Amino acid sequence: MPLARAEDSAHSGNQESTRDAPTASQTAGDEITGSVQDERSARPLNVRSRPMSFDTPGRPKSNNAAHGAGLIMAHGKTRQLYLNLPVRDLKQSRGFFSKLGFEFNEKFSDENAACMRVGVDASVMLLTEAFFKTASSRSLADTSKHIESLCALSCESKAEVDELVELAVANGGKSINAPQDHGFMYHWGFLDVDGHHWNVHWMAPESAQ
Repeated sequence: MPLARAEDSAHSGNQESTRDAPTASQTAGDEITGSVQDERSARPLNVRSRPMSFDTPGRPKSNNAAHGAGLIMAHGKTRQLYLNLPVRDLKQSRGFFSKLGFEFNEKFSDENAACMRVGVDASVMLLTEAFFKTASSRSLADTSKHIESLCALSCESKAEVDELVELAVANGGKSINAPQDHGFMYHWGFLDVDGHHWNVHWMAPESAQ
């Protein structure tokens, strides 16, 4: 289920990390080769990877072989991400994001939750505050004073970044700072009607590879 209790996640996470731990040769920086299964196409992918290195100006460099091993392990699996956010008025929040162009998966939506699609395998669960509290004993953050998370959304162009933020502001959100243009990346941000922080960005295709 999209809303999972912490103890269940921790238990499954321990099993996962043990099963997928990289071998000694991978962590030592050896070249990694292999064949993994693409679950969507059911065809094997020939994988040949060296430790990742970021050469784009302004981005960190890394020669850690674990990065390369991680790429191979990720190709063999399909994971789904459900980001859970508490909202004060579910109808209002759903209406806000609908006006920004987002669609909802009714299979995981009801009077307590709205499942907003943001990608093929990524969704945001907008949960009423009362329902959200059933998953944790911790207090909810006061978003008028504190930032609880920074949600980042990708766009296909700089113009789309501007359009999305302007739509958010026009429908009750608030813009954050001014647009930032770093050449290879352009981003701006907004607060939604519940005060959640969204960073909207575009990255040059050659920089994202």
